[in-house]
Amino acid sequence: METGKKERSNRHWAIVIGIGLALFPIHNLWLTNLTSINGLATLFLPAIGSVIWIMATLLFLRDNWQEIIQSERKNRQVFIPLLIIVCAIGLSGITADTWGQRFAPILAGLSLFSLYLVAKVLGKQIFLPLAIGVGIASLGVILHGFIYPGEKTGGFVFEGNYDIIVGFVLLGTALFIHRWQWLLASLALVAMFLSGSPEAVFVIGVLGVVVLVRREKIWGKKLVAVIMPAVLVAIVWFGLGYGQELYSYTYQVSRLEPTVSTEQIEVEQTEIEKVSAVDYRVRVAEKAIQSLKPLGSGYSLIDFRNNPVHNVPLVIIQQLGYPGILAGIAWLWVSVYCLVKAKSKWKYVWVLMLALSVFDHFTWTQLAPWWWAVVGVSLGNQS
Repeated sequence: METGKKERSNRHWAIVIGIGLALFPIHNLWLTNLTSINGLATLFLPAIGSVIWIMATLLFLRDNWQEIIQSERKNRQVFIPLLIIVCAIGLSGITADTWGQRFAPILAGLSLFSLYLVAKVLGKQIFLPLAIGVGIASLGVILHGFIYPGEKTGGFVFEGNYDIIVGFVLLGTALFIHRWQWLLASLALVAMFLSGSPEAVFVIGVLGVVVLVRREKIWGKKLVAVIMPAVLVAIVWFGLGYGQELYSYTYQVSRLEPTVSTEQIEVEQTEIEKVSAVDYRVRVAEKAIQSLKPLGSGYSLIDFRNNPVHNVPLVIIQQLGYPGILAGIAWLWVSVYCLVKAKSKWKYVWVLMLALSVFDHFTWTQLAPWWWAVVGVSLGNQS
């Protein structure tokens, strides 16, 4: 195939996979209920997104396996740990009730590994559709913030989930490595302020510290244009009294004040107790470790009925059991390796990825395909 045709074909595959990656994390209850027929969902975006990125990934892998294998020979430091994660995911299905449930985890793990391989060849263009998703999600938060000032929100796209919106918007913005990235970043920061999410405060704080320590001008003179809209909105919001209400929960969290009921994790207790959000997550982690099964509670990207631990290495152990200990270490190794070895423009993506994994699980669950794709792209020849 001629070079020009090959590049166009790769770009088309990248866009298709990127659309699937953009849709996969979005579980909009309003849209699901609106399109349900006799109680059955007909438009469940995570399912549609997963079908798109999995099928496109496997088809591209089938047609380009020689090129993909050749590109993989240089990264054994990542290749082996990723296979450890895949094996641990596969083992988690052994104790399932049906053959379908037993094979589902290993098929999911192999699909994610295939995405990593394909992303190394396709490069950063695989993330272009995320920019559209970030723009829509950010506008959804901003519009919701103006209609319901003072209310924590994930916007009209992610509804009440004001944590996943942080990962979706900030990672999606960082992955849009383009000359108009500063404009998307400006919109994203306004959305993050109006979300009222403690997660946003923590992650942006970590990113800000890293920028100051590295003393690197990411956008140069455009940095003021990126920050100023969020600063102006914050001044207006606090001036009108909405800011105090919007960030009252974040203030309580920072002071370790009791805000969360322990009823969900201590069902046998005679008296419902309230603890701080941090203490609650520690108790969830303690209970998960104490009741750890040899092969875990089961690998899952979207089913959270088992009260998942809000920390990625620990949720890996919770889901995958004893093999998950090795998988958790492998996940950390790959993330830190990419942070150190990736080119400068990808280091901030990995700072975000690791910061988002401290107090939540979605880089292993709803955003799991993103992690595998970022590993591939940030270490690939097309990054």
